[in-house]
Amino acid sequence: MGARAAAWLAWSVCAFSLVLTGLGLTFLALNRSHPGAPVFEFAFRATVITASCSSVGVLIATRRPAHPIGWLFGVVGLLSGVHLFSGEYAIYALVVEGGSMPGGRVAAWITCWLWVPINALLAFVALLFPDGKLPSPRWRPLTWLNGAMAVAGAAAAAFLPGPTPWIGAVDNPFGAEGLGAAKDPIDGTLEALSYGVFGLAGVASLFFRFRRAGPVQRQQIKWFAYAGAVLLLGAVLLYAGPESIRMAWIRQLGFALWFVGFVGLPWP
Repeated sequence: MGARAAAWLAWSVCAFSLVLTGLGLTFLALNRSHPGAPVFEFAFRATVITASCSSVGVLIATRRPAHPIGWLFGVVGLLSGVHLFSGEYAIYALVVEGGSMPGGRVAAWITCWLWVPINALLAFVALLFPDGKLPSPRWRPLTWLNGAMAVAGAAAAAFLPGPTPWIGAVDNPFGAEGLGAAKDPIDGTLEALSYGVFGLAGVASLFFRFRRAGPVQRQQIKWFAYAGAVLLLGAVLLYAGPESIRMAWIRQLGFALWFVGFVGLPWP
């Protein structure tokens, strides 16, 4: 791909991500104006992810179009924009407007599974940072497992019955009732893999790479590793463990750590 085509594509992805975010925030305002409308709990985090990753992604992709990190950040920003828009539109279409708006069920369904590939892409960013290559060929099986988890996990989450993630008042419109007994084990496994196994592996790869890096890369890795560790700790406090033991102050601390870590993540 030529430099001009790469720049056009990168800016198009960034612009589309920001348009989706703007639409999502518009529906958020409309939903908040209706008392009793449920809250899309991931809205603020999706906004932060889209703004951070889209801006950094377009800067890297336009200057170094062959580097995968810029494109990975851009796709994460795009998917997060879709996630925000889908969640808020689902509430507006299905709850505020009582199902009279088109596409509400599809939007709710998208929010059920889109978080899985977003987390997998963030793990790929950590594994490939900063030069776009794995630390060594030994890490290749982990990338395949992460990709397989993204595909299989999204497919499983797409048909789990019950409340839509982050929108408790809206059930998955395409949930299979036969998977009801497997819902909690599948959810727990996906969260453990996304926020635990592959997240920890991504951070660990940075420390492994640090030992062999030059002075400039060491500074980049050091910042990214610190931010990634804070982000991962925040995610664990937010999502790990049964709902019954997730005390309010633990969730607030986890959210604060997640926010600080993610804002610092794309800027080494």
